[in-house]
Formats: sequence, structure tokens, C-alpha cells
Amino acid sequence: MVLDQNQNYITSAYKQISSSAKETGADIPHQNLKINPITITKPGYVYIYLSNETGSRIEVFFDDFKVSHENSLIVQKDDYYPFGLTFNSYQRPGSVGQKYLYQGKEFLDDLNLNI
Repeated sequence: MVLDQNQNYITSAYKQISSSAKETGADIPHQNLKINPITITKPGYVYIYLSNETGSRIEVFFDDFKVSHENSLIVQKDDYYPFGLTFNSYQRPGSVGQKYLYQGKEFLDDLNLNI
């Protein structure tokens, strides 16, 4: 389940196990479930869980659960008002800040002047 910064629902995905994967004591192959990739377009939260919600008592084993997280190629994005003030800025967490911005002007933050 994908939520935005205010924990409002954006999208979700799920995969249901078929009845052919039921454990009967016989040596049956395991069912491999894979969900199509979900692209996260804005900051927020991802809630991932496994559950067994069958009405009858059936043993279900969850092995080798894997979630892949890949960073986007965007490191920093800045939008500018016509007079040069930035808005709607984004910088990937853990990345090195870029001091030289629009038209090569250096962003000075050591004096807290926001210039």
C-alpha cells in the first residue's frame, strides 16, 4: 500500500495464492508470486505485509520474501519563480548537496541568509 506524506492512500497491489498451492503433505512445487513494479512518484510511505485471510484453517508458509528498492536517477530538482526564488525543490536523501544552482550561482547556506 502506497501512501503520501499525509498518509493518504495513493495505490496498492496484491497477489492471491491459488488453491493449487495448498499443502497436502505431498511434495508439490511452491507457488512463486511476483507483483509488477510500483513506481513511487512523490515522498510518502510504503506499507508491505503478508497475511493469511482464509476462512478455513490452511497452513501457509511465506519463504523468501523480497522487496527491491531502487533509487531514481534524479538527485536534485529545483523550480524557480521568474525573479529567481526557488519553490517545489527536491533533493534525494543521502545525496551530496549541489551548491551551484541556476545559472551557476552558488547557494550560500553557511550564514543562514538563504541566498
